[in-house]
Amino acid sequence: VKRHASASDEAGAFEQLVRYTREVYDKQHNRRFAWGLTICGLDLRVCVFGANYILASEKFDLKAEDGRRQFVRMLVYWSFCEEHRLGYDPTIRRLKELGCWEIDVPILGNPGPCSKASARVDTFYSNTVIISADRQFGRLTRCFLAGREKPSNSESVKHIKHQVIIKDAWPEAEMDASNDMRDEVAHLSKIQRLMPDSSNSSGAFPALEAGGRVCFSHDPRLRGSDDRVVEDNTRSLIGEIFDAINKSEGGDQEAANQQINGIPYRVHKRIATSPIGEPLRRLESILELVIVVADAMRAHTAILKSCRILHRDISNNNIMFYRTEDGMAKGLLIDFDHAIDHDQVSRTYHQQRSGTLPFMSVNNLENNDNERTALDDWESNAR
Repeated sequence: VKRHASASDEAGAFEQLVRYTREVYDKQHNRRFAWGLTICGLDLRVCVFGANYILASEKFDLKAEDGRRQFVRMLVYWSFCEEHRLGYDPTIRRLKELGCWEIDVPILGNPGPCSKASARVDTFYSNTVIISADRQFGRLTRCFLAGREKPSNSESVKHIKHQVIIKDAWPEAEMDASNDMRDEVAHLSKIQRLMPDSSNSSGAFPALEAGGRVCFSHDPRLRGSDDRVVEDNTRSLIGEIFDAINKSEGGDQEAANQQINGIPYRVHKRIATSPIGEPLRRLESILELVIVVADAMRAHTAILKSCRILHRDISNNNIMFYRTEDGMAKGLLIDFDHAIDHDQVSRTYHQQRSGTLPFMSVNNLENNDNERTALDDWESNAR
């Protein structure tokens, strides 16, 4: 809530509210979206902050009886609604008595629309957040180091055995999961299926432990006997607005699938992988750096050849390393959520460029319609 004495201060109040909301995302790791209020004089607005959108209501005039009635109704709603309607994620829970996070990750092999079956999860426990969602717009990516065994007490939390890294994010996606060509879970599943453990590139890409689109159940006590399972996405959060804009678009479903009046359509996804990599800056020599980068790019070539998957986001953040039992540094190519299946897309043109800006190839920087190939990724690596 941000309050200013004068109605003329509304822009300043809104600007401060945006900054405060960014801090909320940074500190509350189970935050999906956030509510906000600006009160300037006797004028009030309600705001919703999500991934890549901010929605604001018309002004409530608190001088008028109707304005006061709407304000009270809103406060009553916030007091009695479920926590997920307040913006919290019911699949990431803070265990206060233990001082750790309990995180549900979708079980593999459940593609398609959400159902009770697809809501099955593996549960992990984390005491370490290595990346927080420290910005207002974008994918709101968070990363946790986690293990499968639940700590027995607050002392054992300090000694959680980290077995996986969990990435939680809101990437742009297709409504139909079967048509989602940039799905990291699908790509890693295909790589594991087609790349034998005995190959030279084995261990140079993540092993998929669990992952998929995040779904959760509504409270059946509030909606009859039907325990509805809902996929967490832009449409499920702002459905009435989404439907209204779809209608105004004249039935252009393809355009509506991608954006809502300039708002990207995003899906909440979560993935658990192993091994846990370390950043390149922790390598001990130039020789180790050469070995690690060679491992990663060898894996890149093998994955393209055997699986027809092109990574498209080579950068120093997406090449990591881990140490084998004999202490040798092994390269690890991560982050396949910008990758594409080359057999499904022969000429890849996107209005939004993919990749990390300082490492983009000329084709991606120019955002042209040239076919993207392995040379674009090698060019990114050379930068």
